[in-house]
Amino acid sequence: MTNASRSLLAVFAHPDDESFGTGGTLSRYAAEGHPIALVCATRGEVGEISDPSLATPQTLGRVREGELRAAARALGIQEVILLDYRDSGMDGTPENQDPRAFINAPEGEVVEHLTRIIRDLRPEIVLTFEPGGGYGHPDHIAISRYTTAAFHAASDPQRFPEAGPAFQPSRLFY
Repeated sequence: MTNASRSLLAVFAHPDDESFGTGGTLSRYAAEGHPIALVCATRGEVGEISDPSLATPQTLGRVREGELRAAARALGIQEVILLDYRDSGMDGTPENQDPRAFINAPEGEVVEHLTRIIRDLRPEIVLTFEPGGGYGHPDHIAISRYTTAAFHAASDPQRFPEAGPAFQPSRLFY
């Protein structure tokens, strides 16, 4: 097995999740020649705006997507896949009730989408948040749960047969 065949799929909820906990690992893995793809469930549309000269509530998703793509380039990530769900906001906020929010997406739909990505990309390693989402953010908890379910579903030819041939990554890391 060559280094280039040891690919990694990182699966997170928002732009910046790839950088604040795992950026160093992703960068090192890429520097060693391993292909990396990143799945991001949302564009972080309801995140905090610390400097109003950089974004408005209407432009925040677009701004954060641009930041995500720039961070991916800096880290050496070859592919960014956006799932196009809406940021759910922090636990207990009104954004949690938005029907478009990631935490309100049908679990089967998200797991099937992630299973399809795993089967298509065939990564050796899948990386996501630990089950508590790092600090309890509802989108982090959801992406951990859905990614873990897709990791296991990907190897079962009876689960989502239309998502491509079964494939089992070697490792799931939190």
